[in-house]
Amino acid sequence: MGRPLRRVPPAARFLGRYAVLGAGGVCPRRPVLHARHTGNIHRNPAARCCGARLRQPPGPYRPWSDGPVTPPSQPCLDGTLHVADDGTRWLVYSRGTEGAAGAAGIRDGEMYALRLSADLRTAADEPVLLFRASSASWVRPLRFPEGVKPPSNLNLAKDPLFTDGPFLIRAAEGSLLMLWSSHGEAGYAMGIAESTSGTITGPWIQHPEPLWSSDGGHGMVLRTSGGRNYLGFHWPNSTPDERVRLTEVDISRAGIRIL
Repeated sequence: MGRPLRRVPPAARFLGRYAVLGAGGVCPRRPVLHARHTGNIHRNPAARCCGARLRQPPGPYRPWSDGPVTPPSQPCLDGTLHVADDGTRWLVYSRGTEGAAGAAGIRDGEMYALRLSADLRTAADEPVLLFRASSASWVRPLRFPEGVKPPSNLNLAKDPLFTDGPFLIRAAEGSLLMLWSSHGEAGYAMGIAESTSGTITGPWIQHPEPLWSSDGGHGMVLRTSGGRNYLGFHWPNSTPDERVRLTEVDISRAGIRIL
């Protein structure tokens, strides 16, 4: 754990291989994606979500989608794959508050789901808005200290509410839950949204309190072969001190609870 943690795109086992949905700069016609991170929305606000796949998790990766699958005009980050009960493939991603060249970002970050083709190569429909950051009562505006300005290339809206790091998991009782992150009362935080219909298109409601309230987020759940669940996330949220933290959790219809 001596080396800084890299922010890496999610990888999911899919049809005998591993699919990676990475946010990078405007993807070339045939994007070259490797096992290492292909880009970072905080360095390139024009990021789009592209796809790659491989036979083994360490790579090397080869291009899979023919360019970006998300709308070219819409910045996105943190795409994650969700396979619905009927087998439909969805890309769930955040439209953060970063802007594009010449256009300021939105103030209220958004979370979207985009139906993909069966082979993950292309979008099969238009993106569906799931919720906005302001729908969660624990979210607070991201404000920089007096005299500190955000990087100009991000083109942020003033005091934005952002969405970050979606991860979906179904509880044993059938409820569909989403981990996602934003800025809370004590800094970077992670909350839980729940689909009242049990499907990806929602409607989605927000749990009133964050699961993790201070200086950590962008979580995923590891389910062991023995049936135990561990929440993995980066903490603290300060470069270069980020490290992976694992903590056991209980997942039920009531939500996700840290043990």
